[in-house]
Amino acid sequence: LYKAGLSNDDIERLGAYYHTPTGRVILPVYKDGHPVYWQGRDVTWTRKSRSSKYINPPVDKTHLCAKYGTGPVIVLTEDILSAFRVSRVTEAWALLGTALAPGVMMDLVRQERPVVFMFDPDAGGQKANTAALHQLSMMGTPAYIARPKRDPKYLTTQETRECIASSLPSGWP
Repeated sequence: LYKAGLSNDDIERLGAYYHTPTGRVILPVYKDGHPVYWQGRDVTWTRKSRSSKYINPPVDKTHLCAKYGTGPVIVLTEDILSAFRVSRVTEAWALLGTALAPGVMMDLVRQERPVVFMFDPDAGGQKANTAALHQLSMMGTPAYIARPKRDPKYLTTQETRECIASSLPSGWP
């Protein structure tokens, strides 16, 4: 959490905590003030680990995403920490992966605001950007792709603002 630039106040607002029995940081997702989902991140995970990087409860994800902040543009990220960090600039939704679930897509269409995809800069994230952008554009929602130089959770607030502005046709609204 500190590596992603979160302060103790941020961690408290996010509701994150360390769960000793599983050795994971728990990131809860709330809707209307009630917990609806959580994600447990193994704090010792490496590519050579035998354990899963994340554990999640088995729930219907049709409408599930973690939403933070407010603003004229909605930025979609892959993960909770990235959305939380981006919400310092505008509204941000964590898709909890790279797939745009049907219910989330319809929620975005109803918002009638531009949407910016700001996925991780790896090949998988960028490929998913393109597929999801086409889905949303076909529904009549202006959608754009931001190309961050590193994972959005590690960008400064200024870098986030500049990345979003450079993805929009007229810059920052």
